[in-house]
Amino acid sequence: MLTSLILKEPSITKDAVDNVSAGIINFIQLKHIENGRVFSDFIKKTIGHYFWTNGRSSFGRISLDNVESIDSEDVLKTILQTLKTGTIEQKLAIHDAIGRKVLLSYECEQREKYLSLAETVRQDWFDDPQTRGRIRKKSPVLPCETIGLLPSDSHLNQPEKVQSRQRAIDMFIRDEKRLSHPQANDYYDDLDTRNLLFGAGISGTTGTLFQAAEAFGQLQTTELKKQYCAAILGYLVGGGMHSYHEVMAVAEKVGIPYKPGSFMESLPESIFNNDEFKNLSTEYYDVAVLGATHWRFNESCLPSHLNRSLTKS
Repeated sequence: MLTSLILKEPSITKDAVDNVSAGIINFIQLKHIENGRVFSDFIKKTIGHYFWTNGRSSFGRISLDNVESIDSEDVLKTILQTLKTGTIEQKLAIHDAIGRKVLLSYECEQREKYLSLAETVRQDWFDDPQTRGRIRKKSPVLPCETIGLLPSDSHLNQPEKVQSRQRAIDMFIRDEKRLSHPQANDYYDDLDTRNLLFGAGISGTTGTLFQAAEAFGQLQTTELKKQYCAAILGYLVGGGMHSYHEVMAVAEKVGIPYKPGSFMESLPESIFNNDEFKNLSTEYYDVAVLGATHWRFNESCLPSHLNRSLTKS
């Protein structure tokens, strides 16, 4: 419900998202002036397929067309326009792609800022399939328009729909035989102790998005950082890619206040006057404010030091 609100009310996160977008637009335009078609060709080759997907159901895509049918200058122009007028999920998908796939090829101040945050937000075990703690399901995943993490046929689903896509929570299950790793063990023990949802494992994309914000944005106030965090929640939790905790466990590393199980301290002031949010926080006061949980999403797991299913390193 919270992420549905964030996605349909972009004004909540507009100041922060537009701030980062403006920095990326300036970067793209400068590199295009310096390098011309060489740069637009590089953009098309490197990230074009993320946004013109040739039929793939990626969240934040621009088109289902094949990028190979589009001139690279048109690819560049459309990306720039989408940064100005696109949806939250499209803008953040571009923020992430430019940071991860384009920026690192250029020696510049923004690259230094991007890399300065890397060790803080993205630890080595995130990217190791043996330690990350998730495995891909064998059954095929059908695209759906359901917001968030609920099964697509749940009666609790919101009437609002989002771009049809394959959700990560439908692709992965928890790996009970993952390779033991001190930081991974701490993360999963905390998850189980607090009875929090496993979606698709701790969120690496949250980290790279905060790196992009560090590189391209001027998010110098706590309010702007919280707004950008809220946009990430809309994109990743609303998109069905991660649970709230999987995002916030990383956001906390860059100074976003977080009380596991609740969300009031993590949200920007810009959301508090929204009437729908007021109703939500009143109706679910025990969760929103107190951080209570009343469910058991995950199967019971032994603490890491007692779990003999874990593969020892």
